[in-house]
Formats: sequence, structure tokens, C-alpha cells
Amino acid sequence: MNAATTTAPVGPRPGLPWRSSLAVFLLMLLAAAAAWMLTPRAPSAPSDADPLPRLEVAVPSVIGEWQLVPSLQEQVDLAVDGDGERLISQPYDQTLLRTYQNARGEQILLAVA
Repeated sequence: MNAATTTAPVGPRPGLPWRSSLAVFLLMLLAAAAAWMLTPRAPSAPSDADPLPRLEVAVPSVIGEWQLVPSLQEQVDLAVDGDGERLISQPYDQTLLRTYQNARGEQILLAVA
């Protein structure tokens, strides 16, 4: 016989027995369930949570030796446009700009977002 006339046997190829296939399937299913259960998730906030306090109330008017400089001019709110609409590009819910002064007359600007 030469190599040109020999052919491979025709018919089903031997594979894994059905019990082994079932065991592999169950192991894959178990691995998928374990991966889903072990995936870290951020805790959800309770729906009745209090909203964040307003920055104007939360930041004191006296910080150490620094006292708030009262101003007749209102500081510009960075979170709204000229029409009072909230800017989509603004990443902060609230912003606060205040000027404080110490006893020597030095001033600092506090910006909180």
C-alpha cells in the first residue's frame, strides 16, 4: 500500500464521556457563580439619606485667627451659567469662595468644591 491510497477512518471521533463533560460544565458554572459573587460592588446609599449640608453653613466664618471678610459683592458661582442654569460640564454640586483676613491684614481666598 502506498501513502496515497490510505485514508483516515470515517465515523465519529472519540470524545469525552458525557459524565466528564457534565463535570466540566458544572465546574465552569460554579466558577462563573463564584466570580459574580466575589465581584466587589459599591454600597448603595439608603434612599432616606440626608442631603449634603450647604457649604455656606458648613464652613465657619472664623478659622483660627482668620476671620471672614464681609463683602457686598457676591462671589461668582462656578456651577451655573449667566441664566442661572446648572452647567453640565461642572463636576461639583456645590462651590464656595470666601476671603479671610488675619490680624496683620493678610488675606487668603478659600475655595471649596
